[in-house]
Amino acid sequence: MRNDEVLLLDVLIAARRILEFVGKLDFAAFEHDEKTKSAVIREIQVIGEASRLLSSQAKENHSAVDWAAMAGMRNRVIHEYFNIDVDIVWDVIQNDIPALAAHLSTLLPASDEE
Repeated sequence: MRNDEVLLLDVLIAARRILEFVGKLDFAAFEHDEKTKSAVIREIQVIGEASRLLSSQAKENHSAVDWAAMAGMRNRVIHEYFNIDVDIVWDVIQNDIPALAAHLSTLLPASDEE
């Protein structure tokens, strides 16, 4: 079983990857870029699964993050893969992922990723 520190690093790395994958794409470009959408959805799965596995203490220590929403997003992309709302994914990318990466950034310097 992975410990909380490793799980938090998994979340941070996944968030940074999402931001890297999307780069300067606008919504229209993202919506039609199947490779980027697939890569982003995979990283959302990682974030959600790691969020689900975090201890209550880790979630308390990082209470600024809505861990339940992160896990819920993972459930939506896993169980409703045939009907993923790209607008919601885009909203998460634009509004939640940057804040998540910023909040957890003290855990891992940008150059030490992976």
